[in-house]
Amino acid sequence: MVSQSSENRVSVGQIAVISVLN
Repeated sequence: MVSQSSENRVSVGQIAVISVLN
């Protein structure tokens, strides 16, 4: 569970960064 949560957070963070860059 913890591992999945961590990965999910990273994915959301990357998407947010990409959105800002775009």
